[in-house]
Amino acid sequence: MKQSYAWKKGSKLSVNADVVGKYVDQLKKKHGEITPELLLKSAESTRSAIHSCFEWDNDEAAHQYRLSQARYILRSIITYVITSGDNKRPVRVWIPVGKQHQIIEDEDQTESTYKRVDEIMHNPNLRAQLLIRAWKELKQWRIRYEIYEELAEVFKAMDSTKNKIPS
Repeated sequence: MKQSYAWKKGSKLSVNADVVGKYVDQLKKKHGEITPELLLKSAESTRSAIHSCFEWDNDEAAHQYRLSQARYILRSIITYVITSGDNKRPVRVWIPVGKQHQIIEDEDQTESTYKRVDEIMHNPNLRAQLLIRAWKELKQWRIRYEIYEELAEVFKAMDSTKNKIPS
């Protein structure tokens, strides 16, 4: 079976996805498995087809990694909302918002600030944007898993809810 590759939506990689996909397939065939460490090691040579996928300036790479860690910290902070029956429900505290006051879909985007979820939920425009983002994420999840008939009830619930989401 001949296979072609593409980058998922929002990818920032400039190397041809088909080249990278086939390169990774070859590595897997040669080594019997593929790991991030193996992929990185194979990219070190400037002649590697995937060399330009990585940042090789160590100062810049360290800075970008620390920014990634900072975003991870902000994504990971939760609080608990008490629901009926004293049940605790975890809720993410910080949500990225762009300079134009729009909810950010690509959380690796560096041009964003973070707002507390309670602040977003009290702002009708940001709340609508957050619900639209959540709906898009649900639709992507559905695309990945709709081949599993065991999840049919979940998809029915999604279908009955979609008219409550702003468009």
